[in-house]
Order: sequence, then structure tokens, then C-alpha cells
Amino acid sequence: MMFAGTASLSAALFIYSLLCFEEKPPTPPSHAQAKLHLASCKEGEEKFQSVFKSLWNDSKSLFKSCAFVVVLLVFGASYPIQRTNTVV
Repeated sequence: MMFAGTASLSAALFIYSLLCFEEKPPTPPSHAQAKLHLASCKEGEEKFQSVFKSLWNDSKSLFKSCAFVVVLLVFGASYPIQRTNTVV
């Protein structure tokens, strides 16, 4: 029953996106708008790189911690086992 609801919702959203999606904008952007968009994309890319670098450094420090690795292994192994026992 739950699968049918999810499948019907997904199908309805897919059909809606097919009907409403435009291939091109109604009017092309001006040269000034294109330059402004390009500048904002470069700023966003620089911000993304700094956030990614920070996330990578934090992740490396987590995996160097023995306590974190033990908790990750214990919960990573116990959760799938618990889920398979409740399904059967």
C-alpha cells in the first residue's frame, strides 16, 4: 500500500515536470545579466571550495579519533542486524 502511494506521487510529479518544464527561457538574458550571473557563480564556487575544504579537514580529524571509529563500527553493524531481525 505504501509503495503504491509513493509510486503514484512520483509518477504525478514526473508528469507535472514534463508538462511544465520549458526548454528555453522566454527571453534570453542580456549581456549585463550574463556577466552578473558569471560573477555570482565564481563567488559561489569559491565559497563551496572553502566549505568543502573545511568539511574534508573535519572528516579527517573525526576518522583519526578512535572513539568515533568504534562508535561508527558498533552502530554501523548493529543497525542493519536489528532491521533484518524486525523484518523477518
